[in-house]
This record gives sequence, C-alpha cells and structure tokens, in this order.
Amino acid sequence: MSSPTPIFPPDDRKDPRVSVLYAALRSLPPTLIQVGSAETLLDDSTRFAAAAGSADVPVTLEIWPRMIHAWHLWNAHLEPGRRALVSAGAFIRRHL
Repeated sequence: MSSPTPIFPPDDRKDPRVSVLYAALRSLPPTLIQVGSAETLLDDSTRFAAAAGSADVPVTLEIWPRMIHAWHLWNAHLEPGRRALVSAGAFIRRHL
C-alpha cells in the first residue's frame, strides 16, 4: 500500500493560498472568531486571531466553553448556539 499523495508540496505550506496565517491580513475588516474550547481548530483560531491582531485588524475572539466544531448549527436545541448567534448578530450590527 502506498502513502497518500499530499494535497500540496511540503515547501508550499507557508503559501497564503494554503494557510491564511501567512497571508497579508492588514486589509481585513473587523473580524469575529467564535470557537469552542473543545473545537478541533481551537489552536488555528487563536493563531489566526493573534496574526490578525498583529496586522492591526480589529479582532474579537470568543472561546465558548465545552463547545465543539459548528455548535451554532445546534441552536434549536443548544442554548450556547443561540447565544453565539446573538453575539455574532450584535458584532455585525456594530460594524456595519
């Protein structure tokens, strides 16, 4: 059995088309990042928030306790999902 072929060559991992962490972020609008503390992408989210903040992008990072990836989709049954959507709506209204 052969090894899977990588999606991109190892030398290109810092290409901004592969990872937004290496993109020019300075022109981004105010950015809201909502991530759960049990989220697979928590580390990526905090790294992106730090990179955007370093590029003078206004960033709001919300880490929701015990939430998993895409918990917002469960808003009909999950109070934190409803609160996260309310928070996102308020963020959007503040920055329109």
